[in-house]
Amino acid sequence: MTRWLGLVLALVLGAAGTTRAEDYPARAVRIIVPWAAGGVADIAARALADDMRDDLGQAVVVDNRPGASGKIGTQAVQHAVPDGYTLLLAVPSGQTLPTVVDKNLGYDPVADFKPIAQLSSSTYFLVVRPSLAVTSAAELVAYARANPNKLSYGSIGTGSSTHLAGAMLASAAKIDIVHVPYKGEAPVVQDMLSGQLDIAFVIDARAHVAAGKVRVLGTTAPEPWFTLPDVPSLGATLPGFKFLAWQGLMAPAGTPDAVAAKLNAAVNKSVAGGRLAGILTQQGFKPVGGAPAVLARTIEDDLRTVRQAVADAHLTFDN
Repeated sequence: MTRWLGLVLALVLGAAGTTRAEDYPARAVRIIVPWAAGGVADIAARALADDMRDDLGQAVVVDNRPGASGKIGTQAVQHAVPDGYTLLLAVPSGQTLPTVVDKNLGYDPVADFKPIAQLSSSTYFLVVRPSLAVTSAAELVAYARANPNKLSYGSIGTGSSTHLAGAMLASAAKIDIVHVPYKGEAPVVQDMLSGQLDIAFVIDARAHVAAGKVRVLGTTAPEPWFTLPDVPSLGATLPGFKFLAWQGLMAPAGTPDAVAAKLNAAVNKSVAGGRLAGILTQQGFKPVGGAPAVLARTIEDDLRTVRQAVADAHLTFDN
């Protein structure tokens, strides 16, 4: 008798859980962006929120939680109730890079989150100051080898994606170049223009190239990128060189599969032809979409890449 009561109870609870998932969402959904308003991730999140609102029939609000290099906002989602009402706009700077930079991270980028869908991917462009006498990646490598520690590369901060891109370049090309961290991309480009900085990696080089502020030598994607299709892949000079940026939507681990499936469908609509699709292309990103497994593989690949880059370059971080 007790056994049958247990089975009946399990069926009832299972049915209730299914009903809740089918009725989702019953209230506003929140997308936490671990960065300040106005940035690339924030702009993408707001376009996605508008598309999802139309598709899901509920308000979808963007909640900016900047601080601690993305840790504050990311941990807020990590500890949220896994019911699909609190989501994370994830990017490498808050999801994968901190695993090699922050010894006290406090979250696992894989185990503590459920992938919903990948929004986009993007390359980085290797650029140099216009006055530097090189016109290709091969010439840059030759110049750097002939002048060890004479060239400097700027990044948006120690442990950032552009810091690792420069470290990967140095390791792959077997050159010695000096890292100079900045607080953002604008001062990097400004110092390149004034001749105080030699090399940098930027996501969208179109405006800088058009203004004559930099000379672009290569893309970190395995093939030429749509924003500057005449720029060759760095892999043509340094075989195997690849480093991509990405954006994804994630939920706390334990979020019901049925809820995740609804969210995935909404994201794929947005990526395929919604407001988000236009914003991504405008910013130099390729819309991706697909099943949750696509984002999961991207994160796993990115984790391998950044960990290998840190090991190859013998980088250490104090925190």
